[in-house]
Amino acid sequence: MNVAVTTPHGTATAINAYTYIDDTNSDFASGDGTAGNPYVIANAEQLDKVRNYLDSHFVLNDNLDMDVAPYNTGSGWVPIGTTSSPFTGTFDGNGKEINSLFINSGTSIGFFGTITANAKISDLTLQRATINASGSNVGILVGYMQGGTIRDCYVEGRVTSNNGSFYTGGLVGRMGSEATITNSHANVDVFGYSGVGGLVGVNDGSIQQSYSEGSVGGNFTQIGGLVGENFGTVNQAYSLAQITSGSTKTGGLIGDNKGNVTETYAAGEVMGSAQDTGGLIGVSSGSVLKSYYDTDTTTMNDTGKGLPLTTAEMKNKNSFVNWDFDSVWQIDFDEYPSLR
Repeated sequence: MNVAVTTPHGTATAINAYTYIDDTNSDFASGDGTAGNPYVIANAEQLDKVRNYLDSHFVLNDNLDMDVAPYNTGSGWVPIGTTSSPFTGTFDGNGKEINSLFINSGTSIGFFGTITANAKISDLTLQRATINASGSNVGILVGYMQGGTIRDCYVEGRVTSNNGSFYTGGLVGRMGSEATITNSHANVDVFGYSGVGGLVGVNDGSIQQSYSEGSVGGNFTQIGGLVGENFGTVNQAYSLAQITSGSTKTGGLIGDNKGNVTETYAAGEVMGSAQDTGGLIGVSSGSVLKSYYDTDTTTMNDTGKGLPLTTAEMKNKNSFVNWDFDSVWQIDFDEYPSLR
């Protein structure tokens, strides 16, 4: 005889002394949200429901196009997680793409608004994103990264924050001291007010083996090709982004460095005559080691915060003293160093 049984997990059916529990969540294609059996996301509607399970585990199963209603009109996509209720789970992009993300909103915005604690976002690409912000902490992937890890992620698109906004980045707006970005890349046109970077607006955590392209501009201070303002660690990273300087503290890699910078370079054009402008770093009260910039492309020639090299020297492996070209860096003929 079969007997219906109510359990904490839902309705079960007892069959001959054995109990079968159906844990499938109808909000997703499959899975139960645990680390071993994450919720599987197969369409935009399921992606939108991630916000209801902030401490769960997810995997993206298909490329998604977000250029559909209601995500492409009005305020567009509503960021996942807030400062009071951040995302703490994991999101495995599984090598898939989310295309045409559109946000026209306020503060702490990105695909994820705020993440923290043990949150992990990995192996995800966001293409053709458009972010228009009226507040601070703005990036394509994450607005405010209080903590957690981003690894193997790539973003492409445009980010703009209004006059008076702080911390605007291509990938992440603001990173806290417990936040880490590794093996990630942004090719974004970024424009903001203060604390503007091609990858991150302000970093208080750790950025490792990552880089930026595109363009970065700002109309006030702390404008950098990779990071606008750095309090944390930037290691084995570079920027090829074109910089349009604000009024002060502008650099090809970092606008204002108060942290530790090691094994980096910048080779994008730095335009403008802002006070405290540098080929690698605008102003530095922190440490800068084994780091270089291209005097020809940046049109800068400052010292004490990065070593100047010509374009020809920048494309010669022997110019980069004590860099790891065995496992981290590689350099092809007539090219700048790139990350393996």
